[in-house]
Amino acid sequence: MGITRNVPLSKAIAAKYGHDEEYLALVLSVAPNEASDSEIANFLYQAARTGLDPMARQIYLVKRGGSCTVQTGIDGYRLVADRTGQYIGSSDPLYDEGLTQYEWLKTGREVPMTATITISKAVAGTIGQFTASAAWDSYYPGKTVGYMWTKLPLLMLGKVAEALALRKAFPAALSGIYISEEMMQAGDGKGDVVEGDVLEELGIKNEHAIKVLDKLKAADIEADDHRIVEYLGSTINDVPATAEGSDLLKEIWKAASQVVAGKVSADDALDSLGK
Repeated sequence: MGITRNVPLSKAIAAKYGHDEEYLALVLSVAPNEASDSEIANFLYQAARTGLDPMARQIYLVKRGGSCTVQTGIDGYRLVADRTGQYIGSSDPLYDEGLTQYEWLKTGREVPMTATITISKAVAGTIGQFTASAAWDSYYPGKTVGYMWTKLPLLMLGKVAEALALRKAFPAALSGIYISEEMMQAGDGKGDVVEGDVLEELGIKNEHAIKVLDKLKAADIEADDHRIVEYLGSTINDVPATAEGSDLLKEIWKAASQVVAGKVSADDALDSLGK
């Protein structure tokens, strides 16, 4: 897969959970080049333990702040909790002094200071409730990678609060794994946006598009700035899985990378694509 590593530990972990060397090669192909053998092995272990699929982008290994962490989306957290058979559901998030989303929006505030969510879990025949709160100042990653936080502050902080509450309710199932929104503030601000998160956030589910993006990543074509993905990604769901569709996707991501590099404006990039 173009990546050379000394992976005896990873091979042993993969074999333990019934995976062959081809599967391991696929995992290595989507893992950060900087990931150590022990980090890859831990990733394989966490994927097997949670039942989340790395190839379906349900779980991924991300470099942040000089080390690699295992991450998933909030849907992955919900799936792991649901598989325990004890997950009943969650409350809607409450913001600041206990305001609903509707009430908070009427305040005219720019961002919430806190979000709070309660998870319900069946415990020994009764319903237990696990509440957690997330503070904006603790998780907002700053302007460099915080565009979605500025655009959708309630959603982003609410995800973190839900993750905290789910991990409190299901520590055995979710320990050692974090959602990307929790970890964005821990990175160095460079390359910390995960394409899978962005595609999920924008509702982009086209598997062909995701495969093409992976190939472009392998070719060192950077296209992970979510602001540009938002500009150019709206056509992806409709792109057919054909050679012509592949060429169009390559043009989209090349245009995105040029905007990220500051070589052209977003408007010029759109014009070049005839959008």
